[in-house]
Order: sequence, then structure tokens, then C-alpha cells
Amino acid sequence: MTDHPTYSSYPVVLNQLNTLNCVLIGGGTIAERKLRDLLHANANPTIISPTLTPRAEGWRNKHQLTHHARPYKTGDLKDAFLVIAASNNPDVNNAAAQEAHARGILINVVTNATNGNFYTTATIRRDDLLLSVSTSGQSPLLSRNIKQELEQHFGNDYAILSRIFKTFREDLKRLSPEARDCFYRTLSDKTQRQRLQNAPQEVNNAYVRSLITHLQTRTEQHIPQGVS
Repeated sequence: MTDHPTYSSYPVVLNQLNTLNCVLIGGGTIAERKLRDLLHANANPTIISPTLTPRAEGWRNKHQLTHHARPYKTGDLKDAFLVIAASNNPDVNNAAAQEAHARGILINVVTNATNGNFYTTATIRRDDLLLSVSTSGQSPLLSRNIKQELEQHFGNDYAILSRIFKTFREDLKRLSPEARDCFYRTLSDKTQRQRLQNAPQEVNNAYVRSLITHLQTRTEQHIPQGVS
């Protein structure tokens, strides 16, 4: 018995998928969405399916994936790191799940989430900012609705904030905790975010440098008022 709450899942973000063997089983519309997400994550996936959607065929023709034009068979998951079983045939997905579990491989089964050992989440990307929503696989509809609400609140202005924090990360480390808090409050103000969104990047960068300089030597009451 623990003195803290326990959950059935552990949230994680995978990176460097371009160096790992990712296998997708299936060639329908659901598989296409999974394939799109893998490509967005810079993966070099292998897809096993007799047929592909026209869009997936386009990615294949651009050499963005490896395609084995045949049904899945036992042994296809050898050396795989991550597998997504997205066939329209549940029996095929279950067979892939059995092989994956026997080999200790991560697998997502779209026709039966409990048959896999991971599932994907509803996500919103604003540059390097990633927001994720999950109901632990219990209510995709609720996840989708929450995602839509978050999309309305976190617009492209947050992508600009993300790039600024990435660009000036080392400079921000040299500020005091109080100055960093002031920096965040200043830039995250709604009016300021709109100004940043409408200004050229070089103007934003000049303003941020000025703001950091002021925060190094002055109090919050003397910070610059924003980009024009």
C-alpha cells in the first residue's frame, strides 16, 4: 500500500525515432493517420500492407517510408522498437500483438487498446510546444473535445513564445529566478503575444534582448513596454 495515488499508465514522449525501427501494420485510413504522425516525428517507418491509401503511396514515392506490399506474418517484428497494429482485420492486429509481447516490443493496437502496451494521445503542436490529452484510452470523444478547447486557447502565438524561449534559453539561465518569472509574465501577456505574432522575427529578437538586458539590471517596473 502506497501513500500516493497510482495510475494504470505512465506518460512519455519518444524522440530520435529516426534511429529506431518503427513498424506499422495496415494500409487503410487509420493506418494513414498513424503513418502521418510517425513521419511528423521524423521516423523512417516500415509499413506492412498489401495496399496503401493514395496519400501513403505519395509518401512512399517520396522515399519517406519502406513498404512491404504483403500481409503481416510472424517474424516481421524482429528488431522492431515500436509497432502500431492498424490493420482493418482485428485477427491480424492480435497476432502482431502476440509477437510483440513475446519479443518485449512496444505495440499499439488500434482495434483493442488493452491488447497493446501503449496508446497514443490527442496532441496539439505549436512548434516545440506539445500539449497532450488522454483519458487512458477510455473516451476518445472526450479527449477530442478537450483538444479542441485547448486549440482555441493555445494559438500560433504560443509557437512564437516557444521559439523565443528556445533561442534565448542560455541567456535566461543567467537571470535570477525572479527575473525569469518577470520575463515569462511579460511575454505571456495576451496583448504582448499578439504583438509578437504580428512583428517580424528580427524585431522580436531585438525586443527580447532588450528585455533580458533590463531584467539583468533593473526592477520589473522598468522593463520595456513591448514590441511596436
